[in-house]
Amino acid sequence: HFTDRGFVLWNGQTATVTRDGAEVSVPVAPHWELVGANPVEPVGGARLAHTVGYFRGNDPAKWHAGIPAYRDLRYPNILDGIELRVEGREQGFEYSFHVQPHAKPDLRFRYEGIAALEKSAAGDLIVRTAKGYFTESRPVSYQWIEGTRREVESSFELVSAQEYRIAVGPYDEDHALVVDPVLDSS
Repeated sequence: HFTDRGFVLWNGQTATVTRDGAEVSVPVAPHWELVGANPVEPVGGARLAHTVGYFRGNDPAKWHAGIPAYRDLRYPNILDGIELRVEGREQGFEYSFHVQPHAKPDLRFRYEGIAALEKSAAGDLIVRTAKGYFTESRPVSYQWIEGTRREVESSFELVSAQEYRIAVGPYDEDHALVVDPVLDSS
C-alpha cells in the first residue's frame, strides 16, 4: 500500500516470534520504507477504469470503497529534489527515482519483517523472508544529456541486516539523474 513516505510492502498482519529469548511482534510480510522521506501526497497519473476498496475490521466507518486506481503515481519531493515514481506492471510494479540537478541522491531503505538482506555476485539485492525471497535487480542509473542517454554507475550497498542504500557513481550534477532498480518476484 502507499503512504506519505512512499510505498510499503506490508499487509498489516503480524505474528509473534521468539527473538533472543523474548517474544516480539513482527510483520508477516515485509515492510519497506525510504529512510528520511518527506511526508508528501502522491499524485495519480493515468487513471484506470476500475476503483478499489479495503475493509478492515467490523467498523463500517473504517471501510473505504470507490477509491480511484492509477497506473502510476508520483511522490514529488519525497526526498529534497527527488521524485519517486511508481508504475503498475503486469507482474507487480516498478519504481524509479528522478533526481533534479544539484540534488543529492541519498537513497537509503529499511526493511522490517525480513530474514536477511544479501547481495548477489551480479550485484542484485536478495531479500529473504519467512515465505521465500524476492530480488531487486542491480539498479540502472542514467542521464539524458543533449539528447543522449548516458549510463551512470550505481549499485546496492548493504548498510545493516535490514538496511541498504543505492550508491551512485560520478555524474553530471547539472543534469537530472534517473535511478531505476527493478523489483522481481520469486
